[in-house]
Amino acid sequence: MTSRTLPESGTCLAAALVVGATSPGGKSSLTNNGVCTVFVRGCVLIAMTWSVSVSTAMAQQGTARATTPPKADSDVRRAAPTANTGKAGTAPAAPAARSDVGPNATGVASGAAGVENLPANAITVRSLIVQKRLPDALRVAEAVLRRYPNDLEVAMQRARLLFWMGKPKAAETAAVALYKRDRRNFAALRLVGEIRQQRGDRRGAIRAYREAQLRGDPDVVLAIRLITLYLDIREPGLALAQVRPGMEMPDELAFRLASGRYPWRLEAWGGLTSFNGQLWRRGMLNASYTWSPRLALLAGVSAEDRGVDRVGVQILSQLFFSTEKVSGDVRLAWSPLTGGYLPPIDAWVEGAYRLHKRFAIGVWARYASYQVAPLYSIGPYVPIYLGRLTLKPGYLFVVRGLTVAGDLGQTGHTVFLRARWQHNIRTAVFAWAFWGQEAVFNNRSVYGPDESGPSLVLGWDQWIGERLGFRLMGTAYRQLELDATMWDVIASVRFRL
Repeated sequence: MTSRTLPESGTCLAAALVVGATSPGGKSSLTNNGVCTVFVRGCVLIAMTWSVSVSTAMAQQGTARATTPPKADSDVRRAAPTANTGKAGTAPAAPAARSDVGPNATGVASGAAGVENLPANAITVRSLIVQKRLPDALRVAEAVLRRYPNDLEVAMQRARLLFWMGKPKAAETAAVALYKRDRRNFAALRLVGEIRQQRGDRRGAIRAYREAQLRGDPDVVLAIRLITLYLDIREPGLALAQVRPGMEMPDELAFRLASGRYPWRLEAWGGLTSFNGQLWRRGMLNASYTWSPRLALLAGVSAEDRGVDRVGVQILSQLFFSTEKVSGDVRLAWSPLTGGYLPPIDAWVEGAYRLHKRFAIGVWARYASYQVAPLYSIGPYVPIYLGRLTLKPGYLFVVRGLTVAGDLGQTGHTVFLRARWQHNIRTAVFAWAFWGQEAVFNNRSVYGPDESGPSLVLGWDQWIGERLGFRLMGTAYRQLELDATMWDVIASVRFRL
C-alpha cells in the first residue's frame, strides 16, 4: 500500500503548489499572502489524497478476504481431530462457532443427554466412538439425522453403532437403506456382509461382499473374507478365483486353501517295535482324498514283520465326516495275512454330536476278530474344546469272547484321555493315555485274552510348507500279565498332490 500511495501524494502536492501559485488570471501571485494561501491549499489536498489512498487499500484487502471460499462443512467433518484420551470423559475440541453450542442453538445435539454442549456433527460422533461412549455417540448421530437426514456419513456411523451395540437387525436395515441411496457405498455393503456372517448366513454375506466387489471395491481384506466363506460352504474353486498375485493371507487360510487346491494326500510310514527282547519292523502306505472340509476318504496298506514267518498285512479304509453338529469316522480293515497277531476283520465307528461350542458327546464302538479271542468294546467320550486345546476323555466297556482254547473270555473296562494342542496351523502335539484292556490305537495282539495295562502315546505333527509335512509318534504299552513293555517308534512323511 505504501509503495503505491507515496508517489500519488507527491504528485498531488506538486499539483497543489502549481494551482495555488497561479492566479485565476494566469499570473504568478507569490506574495506573502500568496505563499500562505498556497501552503494551506496544499495541506488540504495532501490530507484528502492520503485519506482516499488508505480507504482504497483497505477496500481492496477486504475484497480479497471476501473472495476466499470458506471450508466446506463436509471437509470439517472428515478432518477428525485426535481424540483426547488423557482425561476420561473429556471430549476433544470440535471446530464450532459459539452460536452452535446450547440446547436451543442450530447444529446442537438437542435431546442428547450428557452431550448438550458438544456440536452435533460427524466429528463429535467419531470422537465419542474413540472414547468408547457408544450410547452418547448414537444419540448425537440420531440428533444430527433429525435435522440433516441426507448426511450419509453420519448415517453410516449410526448403522455401525447399532451393530456394535448388539442390534444387528436394526443395523442391517439402516445399512441396506443407506446402500439404496448410494449405490457405491462399499462400507454399507461390507457392514451388511459382516452382520450376516455373524449370524451364520454365509451365503447372504457372500452376496453382500460380492456386490461390493462388483461395484468396484478393491479391498484385499474383502477378498480374504470371501475365500474363507467359499471354503466354509465347500466351494474351493470359487475360493481360488479370489486369489490375487502377491496376496498375503493368514497361514490357516492358506493351508485350508491348499487342501482345496490339492485334494490328494499321500503318506508313507516307517517304524520299529521293541518287545520282550525282540525287534519288529513296520511300514504303511496310505492315500486320502478330500472332497471338502467335511468329507474325506483314506485307504492304505500296512505290513509288520515279527520274524520266524510271522508277517502280517492289513488293508484298511476310513471315512471321515463332519457337519455343523456331527463329526466322526468309520473304519474297516481286513487282514489277508494275520501273522497270528492281526485281526482278520477290524471295524469301528465313532461319532460326536456338538451340544455347545465348548463340548460335545460321542460314542465309540469296535469289533476285532483276534484269533486269540475276539474283542467287543463300546463306550462314550466327551470332546472338550478349549481354544487350541482339545480333550477327549472317555470310557469303554470291553468284552473278550471265547479263546482259541475254548476258555471263557474276560469282561473289562478301559478309561482313556486323548489330548491335542494345535499350536498353529503348521504345528500340533498330541498325547493319548489308556488304562485297561483296550488301547483303541493298538490293533495288534500281544499275548492272550487278557491284555490289560497302561499305555501312552506321544506325537508331533509338523507341516514344513503347504504341501510337505511329517509326523513323529512314540508308544509305550505295559503288558501287566507278562510284566513287559512294548515300545513303538514311528515316523511318517506326508505329501499333498
